Amino acid sequence: QMWQVDSCVCVCVVFDGVFISFQVVISYLPLAADKQVDLTYELRVNPSINNQIVASVVFRNLSDGQLINMDFNVLDSLNTKMVRPIGTPAHGSIRVPFQLPQGTANESQFAFTVDSILMPQRLRGTLTYMIKVSCVVSCANNVLFFLSTSVLFVAFICLAVYLSVCLFN
Repeated sequence: QMWQVDSCVCVCVVFDGVFISFQVVISYLPLAADKQVDLTYELRVNPSINNQIVASVVFRNLSDGQLINMDFNVLDSLNTKMVRPIGTPAHGSIRVPFQLPQGTANESQFAFTVDSILMPQRLRGTLTYMIKVSCVVSCANNVLFFLSTSVLFVAFICLAVYLSVCLFN
């Protein structure tokens, strides 16, 4: 069984009547940045839905205005697909559910279905946003990023090594 508590992925296994637990600490990693916005993220396992991970993304406004109309998109791979709201095109972006006033930060979560957690992915994505200063709205800005699932992959490799040492030594 596997679940997440704060910033730890916790895994519990019962093998031949022996209870083994394992924790891996996960912290927020840089995702992308430009002069206006800074993005960090961490991946979490969704304990209530099999084969699903959640990317918690922190959006930090570095601009002199308000960030508005933020759209987050990650291209699907053969193994990993972003969960989009009903009615959204297969490769469509998701509107971030808030605006960011100057100097503030907020977090949003995006779910992904994963066929194999053991296959690390480097998923390409974009954040498109506008900046509103007074009553003037800028044209759309884009920030490109790569979301890596290798953090979870490393956690599972550590678990495999730990279990092999515990069980076979």
